[in-house]
Amino acid sequence: MRILVDTNILFSALVFPRSKPARALLYHAEKLIRDAKDQPILNAAIVSDVDIILTGDKDFLSLDMEHPKCMTVAQFLESEGVED
Repeated sequence: MRILVDTNILFSALVFPRSKPARALLYHAEKLIRDAKDQPILNAAIVSDVDIILTGDKDFLSLDMEHPKCMTVAQFLESEGVED
């Protein structure tokens, strides 16, 4: 099931992690992240079928996921062959 989530739903889920919007996003989550505040972002990435999450957040980087792949900006630039 692919769901498009409106920005106000994501915002509500971030601000109110025990709200109905947050619970709805958690319901469609395939992976859980350590920091519950990050879960709506991960859910949005999964639902939107993004390929890469660029982040410096260790909770995202510690996830063992192939899709979406979580990587730092440096890792992304290296993977794309972009030099400093």
